[in-house]
Amino acid sequence: EQSQSGASANEEEEWERLTEMLSRMQSPQILRVAAKEADIAWQELDTSEASAPGGPFPQIDASEFTYDIVLFESVGRIVSIYRCEPDSGNRVRLCRLRPNTEYYVQLRASLEERGLQGNPSTAVKFRTLTTVPESPHPPRLVSRTHNSVIVSWRSAIDNGSPITCYRLELTSSGQREEENYETVYEGLAEQFKIKGLTPSTRYRVRLIATNSDGDSQPSAAIIVCTSALFHPPKQPHCPQLVSLSAKCIKLSWNTQPQHYYTEQSQSGASANEEEEWERLTEMLSRMQSPQILRVAAKEADIAWQELDTSEASAPGGPFPQIDASEFTYDIVLFESVGRIVSIYRLVLCHYFHINE
Repeated sequence: EQSQSGASANEEEEWERLTEMLSRMQSPQILRVAAKEADIAWQELDTSEASAPGGPFPQIDASEFTYDIVLFESVGRIVSIYRCEPDSGNRVRLCRLRPNTEYYVQLRASLEERGLQGNPSTAVKFRTLTTVPESPHPPRLVSRTHNSVIVSWRSAIDNGSPITCYRLELTSSGQREEENYETVYEGLAEQFKIKGLTPSTRYRVRLIATNSDGDSQPSAAIIVCTSALFHPPKQPHCPQLVSLSAKCIKLSWNTQPQHYYTEQSQSGASANEEEEWERLTEMLSRMQSPQILRVAAKEADIAWQELDTSEASAPGGPFPQIDASEFTYDIVLFESVGRIVSIYRLVLCHYFHINE
């Protein structure tokens, strides 16, 4: 008579006995617990009965057994399964654990080639230790002035023990990375303004987190640079007129400051007004050169032909609102090198005596 698996009743009985032996696996022993790892060991199965020639399982050798270590958290989530071959010994180190976390570990023996697996052992509980915080992320520059910088940072991983303070350290950029750092802030804030710095200077800034277990490794240092100290120039003197024409104005000014800005503005006007202004400007540009009437050692007399303003002052002309009395005449006197000597403004006059 054979079972559905094709094995004899004796073979089935042998499998049951072997499975029972696999299920007698004792719980592992916790040898050492640290913050992120733990060492465990276990008692290997007594396979002398299975391997004895006269035993119930004469074809099974101790080298066929494998051991599975199942690690899970208190909520039942499996974290890792470690498989240990017989020649690897009866000890293993569980790595990459989380600090201050409760874990459970159990052991399960099996015969892979025969498809047999025992029941897991009773789980053993342990809790990892706390440790110093993880190295923080580098600080981030928020803003800067010529003598200060504001930096901020993110919370560090506390590794099971709450952060008690952050320490912000500073050194000039020319120093070696591990030398001459000074503490500029200690506290639980996540932003700080470092004051009293030198303009246009580079600095290294790094962060250290502290808990009850000690200090973390420093973060990677960032380099920050204060801005230049800006002194705005004094208000310049008014520019001087060099020459004036219908389409060009030449100005001169003192060249002490480094930069100048010239500004021009014009009020809004309709198309008709702009056309009238162009016509009037054209008329003003028809001004003839002055006549030199008399020249002495320190004086000269000049005269000029006034503009024909009849067109402008005529009621039906293009500029009915312009009167001849509105016109003024500027006499610009300058030397051969281009330096302006004087500017004379005259109203309703066509003769002038220069005396300087």
